Amino acid sequence: MYLPSLVNEGNLASLQAALGDAGSNLFIMDFSFLGLNLASIPNWQFWSGGMSPQSIGLFLIPLLSTAASFLSMKVSMATNKINNRQPQNDQMERTNKIMMYTMPLMSLWIGFMMPVAMCVYWIANSLFSVIQELIAGKILKKDYEAARAAAEQ
Repeated sequence: MYLPSLVNEGNLASLQAALGDAGSNLFIMDFSFLGLNLASIPNWQFWSGGMSPQSIGLFLIPLLSTAASFLSMKVSMATNKINNRQPQNDQMERTNKIMMYTMPLMSLWIGFMMPVAMCVYWIANSLFSVIQELIAGKILKKDYEAARAAAEQ
């Protein structure tokens, strides 16, 4: 059993003793990744608690998440334009442009509200999405061109 709000290094032994047999399953999880505690919530004012590498890293992770999200949206829209060659209506293009800017801003806001593990997940997801879009775009480009040539004939 893991009780994050009740268990810390100082009271683990006393909680185990108080819970008896059930306390033997009580433990402390380590949420560290690359020197950051992934259970921590980033702070806009990273300088207020001292300029430690931990506080600076916690501040930068949501910013990296936002940049990765924007890059993912940009690459996705670019590969869609290359492979679709169909004229998009004006409303769809405006909606895509709005989404390209609002989704990263939402991830920035949520990144400072949730534990930093969420942003690490979003960074990995965005980078894998970019790689997937680039590979799939190159593979499918030939198929789209062949289908267009067949449709023209």
